[in-house]
Amino acid sequence: MKRTGMAFVWAIGCVMLLSCGPAVETNVQEPTGSATVVVIVRHAEKLDDSEDPPLSEKGRRRAELLAQILANMPVAGLYATQYLRTHETLAPLAERFQLPVHEVHSDSTPELVREILAQFRGRVVVTAGHSGSVPRILRELGAGDYPELDEKEYDRLFVAVVGSSDVTVLPLQFGMENR
Repeated sequence: MKRTGMAFVWAIGCVMLLSCGPAVETNVQEPTGSATVVVIVRHAEKLDDSEDPPLSEKGRRRAELLAQILANMPVAGLYATQYLRTHETLAPLAERFQLPVHEVHSDSTPELVREILAQFRGRVVVTAGHSGSVPRILRELGAGDYPELDEKEYDRLFVAVVGSSDVTVLPLQFGMENR
């Protein structure tokens, strides 16, 4: 099996744990190839429509759930935009993995993708974006066109396996009802 194929199988194995919760033990091994796994999530629910609101209580619960879902993945890097809601979405992951959250401006998608692929090749990275930036990240990774997310869609999660010559994306939903 190609190295990219092995990485995809590994990513699928990890993602299948989405419905199992944090108590599940796993022996899923890190991929040995050069594929990079980029988990792209929209920030969780925000408190209000002000310019830079914190997460709502529902959003904090979703951020905790994200950390539980990804607890068995060997996350090596975290990226958020300049907005509080993306940082708060990744805060439980940062605490769980003892990792800093790297900040990249929401308009700097090409720079974000270049940095991820240069600094974290062959590893797992999680990035929190916005309804418009999530599809831009996927497009910049080479995954093709994805529509913007609806303003009320907070449950979307995309696992992109980036190989040397191809990108495979697994679009998922997680957590409680969206609306």
